Amino acid sequence: FRRAKAAAKALITPQADAFLCFDWENCLGASGTPQAITEILVAQGISDAIRLDYLRHLELQCIECGRIENLDIEGLEDNRKAIFPSGLAILISLFECLNIKHMNISGGALREGLIYGMLDNVQENDRREQTLNQTMARYHIDKSHAHAVKGVALSLCHQLCSQQDICHLDTEAILSAAAILHETGLHIEYKKHHEHGAYILSHIDLPGFTRLQRAAVRDLVSLHRLVIAPSPFSHYHAEYQPMLLGLLRILRISVVLCLRRQNKHIPNIELECHGESWTLHFPDGWLKAHPLINAELANEIWLQHKAGWELICQ
Repeated sequence: FRRAKAAAKALITPQADAFLCFDWENCLGASGTPQAITEILVAQGISDAIRLDYLRHLELQCIECGRIENLDIEGLEDNRKAIFPSGLAILISLFECLNIKHMNISGGALREGLIYGMLDNVQENDRREQTLNQTMARYHIDKSHAHAVKGVALSLCHQLCSQQDICHLDTEAILSAAAILHETGLHIEYKKHHEHGAYILSHIDLPGFTRLQRAAVRDLVSLHRLVIAPSPFSHYHAEYQPMLLGLLRILRISVVLCLRRQNKHIPNIELECHGESWTLHFPDGWLKAHPLINAELANEIWLQHKAGWELICQ
């Protein structure tokens, strides 16, 4: 491994300055070794983002196996074993030479010609946006209502992330998708549409989203209404759980606020967070003027209380 990394660095170092001169925010990897590593990390319950300490942990696992034919790493497919160590050595060298903090998967190979996550300013070319629009059309989702829920959810999310250090690079992408798709199962049955929606999302592809992002969207849709299951995200890595719990609370609140489908009446709401105690500040008199939403919020306060969270609306 030392020789492999030295050889890789000998090729990378002369080109490094061309990249280090930029103040970049996101580093995206295409399918291949980054995709294989992401699948390994998810299988081992570590994370969906690639970090240098994770790569070094995988390097130790490879070294412990001794030989290629003995390579036995949880999450690594057999057809990748022969080339995985060399790809890992190159990726470690890239992280070290270019001072990469973390890398996310773009959701598509370089040969597709586009790394969609970098095109924030070209909305129509965003693969995730295309995926969500296609899914809304396929499952007859009320587009206006879905975007209303998304708008409220993102407003609350920005306030949450400014007060608590629980957000990740993909926080908004996960929340936006869950808000847009929360009524995926509504065309089947109202009473259990959250369960039907989660089932559908478990069995369809969502191009542009990583495996962990798809799982998070599915679970948020499953839990966006009615009783909250105990420890709903315990099967995720510990570093992701606070974020997902926060997103769940935000999604549930946003759905309640938009429940009457009278989006123009939704006010600007201030979110105040102190640990698991949240307070929603509404304009004076608004709750009294909207008794149906006030009643739904009272029910949501009780459901979140049963889950161990305090929610105050005033």
